[in-house]
Amino acid sequence: MHLADRARALRSMVGALKPGGWLLVEEPDAASSLPDPRASGAELFAKGTSAYNKVQTDAGVDVHCGRQLYRDVRAVGLVDVDGEGRVPVIHAGSPGARFWQLTITQRRDTIVGEGLLTDDEMGRLLALFDDTAFAAMESVIMTVWGRKPD
Repeated sequence: MHLADRARALRSMVGALKPGGWLLVEEPDAASSLPDPRASGAELFAKGTSAYNKVQTDAGVDVHCGRQLYRDVRAVGLVDVDGEGRVPVIHAGSPGARFWQLTITQRRDTIVGEGLLTDDEMGRLLALFDDTAFAAMESVIMTVWGRKPD
């Protein structure tokens, strides 16, 4: 999701496989994080992840990379391609909550500077990840695999 030429990276990985060899790749679909709509802070979480994804997209990150992965792996000539998604839950004390706190903090100045969130909203968003009453779906982590033809 962070590479400018993802297709070239996949082709390079496939090129390193022996005939019959398998490739397994994983990427998140960053645009798929969703809060529990009943949770306090759900609207703020949705606004915050939208702001974060906009900043990431502007920086060249493909926030939809995970949902495109199956088609991308098929496009590089692998066979027996299949895949599945996994959705961790973000809750207070979880690795996902800490990840989001650190990640959003890194982009705080840009998000606030662009007017996507106020400084107060940013503080409340970061506090959500320590709130035991808050829960959200993390990004879908897509895993796709395929085999190089014999």
